[in-house]
Amino acid sequence: SIRRREVETQHTWHAHSGAGSALTLRSLLSLAKTLNPGDIELTPVQAWFELAARYGAQALMQEPVIEALKREFCGVVDCIHFGAIIERDAFESVVARVMAEVGVPELPWEGMDVDVGGGGGPGMAVGVPQIAA
Repeated sequence: SIRRREVETQHTWHAHSGAGSALTLRSLLSLAKTLNPGDIELTPVQAWFELAARYGAQALMQEPVIEALKREFCGVVDCIHFGAIIERDAFESVVARVMAEVGVPELPWEGMDVDVGGGGGPGMAVGVPQIAA
């Protein structure tokens, strides 16, 4: 698991673009749904789409917001085998605390893309039009 003292370590992954590299956030989300169909855990990509649906990708990319989220999620993300998970309760706790701290309100639920049967939890928000995947 990731420890808070390791938060300062930055890891960079370079994706090669070209023929055959069709890895997108949406394809990772689809894969996560098939591998993690439960509603008590989220993968990081599921967490991203849910946060973007709730608050908007533009709000999340503001430096104080993304830095606070990174700092707080480091304590609750568990690395298992070749992936990572976040317990739903821990995710909700971090999101509520951080977003209140940085003053970012939730978007209205109208017009959100909510997945009601796609393998996430019931009513799990999975994306909004302003997300470029």
